[in-house]
Amino acid sequence: MSSSKTKKTPNFQRKMAIMQLAAEWRERLTPKNKPLHGEEILDTLVDLIPSFDWFVGNEFFEGMNDVIAYAKFNNGRQIFLKEEVYEALKTPGTEKYKRALFVVAHEIGHVLLHHRTRKSFARNKLGSVENYRVEATKEIEANIFAGSLIVPTDTIDPDISEYTISKVFDASYKVSAVCRKEARLYQAWQKGRK
Repeated sequence: MSSSKTKKTPNFQRKMAIMQLAAEWRERLTPKNKPLHGEEILDTLVDLIPSFDWFVGNEFFEGMNDVIAYAKFNNGRQIFLKEEVYEALKTPGTEKYKRALFVVAHEIGHVLLHHRTRKSFARNKLGSVENYRVEATKEIEANIFAGSLIVPTDTIDPDISEYTISKVFDASYKVSAVCRKEARLYQAWQKGRK
């Protein structure tokens, strides 16, 4: 299977629309300015998205090398998680939890943003996997969505430290730093729209 990988990043308006969508979904999934909880958000999505389901197990991943998560759209919208990702969601505050939460939020981004493409999106421990019809643009979009879902870029004070963001929202330091910058950008855009 060949890869149709492109290097194009989403334009400004698309990026803002993704961040706005993440803010809307965050409101549905958790109380304002509270951290997300991986398993709970997956269960909540079952009630909010028609034909959505999620699965845990290693059997699905046989023959996929080091793939740990997969978004699939053949019959509805589905997320498959390897057991190690699911188990990490039970240990808030740890680095494994923070990585697992990002993986889950990233796959949710694919479910909400890219389900009409009918493409499958696979992820290993380092990021997206080649040869699963992955487009770099869609991966970047899912990353933007994931960051804004984990850290409320629409409401956080962009002047608080990455350390504080990381502690409050169980985000990795890298996600916290990116979201802090994106909060400035998104909030300025929101003010300009009013």
